Amino acid sequence: MALKKRPEFSNLINQDLNPYIISQGLYRKEEIDSRRKKIDYKLIEHNPKNHYSLENIEELADSIENFGLLQDLLVKEENGIYVIISGHRRYEAIKLLVEQRGLTKFEYIDCFLNDEAEDETITDIKLEISNILTRELSEYEKMIAIENLKKLIIKAKNNGFEIKGRMRDFIGEQINLSPAQTQRYIKVIDQGSDQIKAALKDKKISLSSAIEMIDSEAAAATRPENINNTGDDPNTITGINDLINKSQRAATPGLAKKQEYESSMLVPAETKKVLNSAFEEFRSAMKPVDNPYMTRLLNLFKKHLDNMKEI
Repeated sequence: MALKKRPEFSNLINQDLNPYIISQGLYRKEEIDSRRKKIDYKLIEHNPKNHYSLENIEELADSIENFGLLQDLLVKEENGIYVIISGHRRYEAIKLLVEQRGLTKFEYIDCFLNDEAEDETITDIKLEISNILTRELSEYEKMIAIENLKKLIIKAKNNGFEIKGRMRDFIGEQINLSPAQTQRYIKVIDQGSDQIKAALKDKKISLSSAIEMIDSEAAAATRPENINNTGDDPNTITGINDLINKSQRAATPGLAKKQEYESSMLVPAETKKVLNSAFEEFRSAMKPVDNPYMTRLLNLFKKHLDNMKEI
């Protein structure tokens, strides 16, 4: 069965992941209101397809306790149970607030109901994008996420969903990466050896080093004199260890030294008062367009404000 075609696929996905934003006109405000629902947290379950770890739950719980839930969970209903598409960490944070801190006011969670008729592949794409946008991923984790997203998009296209433009442009648009940077990840996905990917996973090399390794291998393969290269040529890279050693030789010792920073800052009492007031105004002004980025930004501001010491 072909997927139901709707215009502006990328906007459709972003709309559901950011239900407060209705300016694009894909949904009327009345429709958004009808799809918002307060749901008992006991009726909500994790998506079995979510393969990402759930970290920093305590910190997120603190944020929700202080500021409330800044973005609805995106869920789909299945036989009276609501399965999460976006919001796994938020859900765990709310469970912590209710079950460990006894804050029963959080028992009913604001949720946004996914379209019941939506094709499963599109729902899976939303799940992947949400996880990419709301987590701090390593370069390897981001590469795997992009690989999963690429496979899902190809599946959607094969099922009849129209997606315009190049793959790298579409993926980059969804996860806030430039087309060039997205293409670098895709290059490692498509051309990187298992050895290169393993080194990236173990953080022995960076994404840039992985690209350098791929390019070096490709260049060596086209030069007859390098077919039996033993690695003696300092201008070629013939293995992961060679690449790592080259990076270490090029590194400036002084840059590797760990730097220490002050954990707090001394400010006049009046200055701290002004900053706290400005923070509250900023938080109130941004609430209509809440999203995961805003939650993290508010947390960061609050953390630094609390660190300031009055003099």
